[in-house]
Amino acid sequence: MNLVLTFCSREWRAQRGVLLGYTLLALASLCLVFLLVPQAWWLEGGQRALALSWFVAIGVIGVGAFVAPALVRSEYASKDDQFVRRLPGALWPSFGGKLLFLTLTAAALPLLCLLVGEGFLLAISQPWHDLFTWENNGEVYFRWPWMAPGLGYAALLVTWVWAIGMWLPAGRMALGGVILFVLLLGVGVFAVLRQSPGIESGIAWQG
Repeated sequence: MNLVLTFCSREWRAQRGVLLGYTLLALASLCLVFLLVPQAWWLEGGQRALALSWFVAIGVIGVGAFVAPALVRSEYASKDDQFVRRLPGALWPSFGGKLLFLTLTAAALPLLCLLVGEGFLLAISQPWHDLFTWENNGEVYFRWPWMAPGLGYAALLVTWVWAIGMWLPAGRMALGGVILFVLLLGVGVFAVLRQSPGIESGIAWQG
């Protein structure tokens, strides 16, 4: 476990410059955009929740576009801890450290951006109570912004970015490779549904 933590801290030292630079620049730019938004835009229902989802999107994009590809890119660098030069006993700690770093950043970065977004909305006097809606009978529902499902799907594809990046030179274009993979998979599913109408109704599934 100590070796796993060592490799995890090594990943942090290798990625912190780009990761912190992207996060600070993206958050500052998004805050500036929302400062320039007309006041009438905030009066529409669900706009504050949508604004918060944009802050979360910055965190998800950071994990998918920077953290996951960089896990592969470090293996191609001219260092003594390259994957191909490691002894068999160091392969598992290295993989565990990278997986731990990916898990921590996937949870921490979107949460950090969400907290920044909440603080920003409070600073400009825009509470996010429109995340919830209530009926006349007293029942309260959580109203998902339209971006929430997309962010969830993007977070699920982070491991695919890492895996597909291993097949590309130095992990470059890993995100583009995942997009191409999803498109090809979608074309295959569409072709099957087109050739077998009604097949989806016979597939057992739960909502």
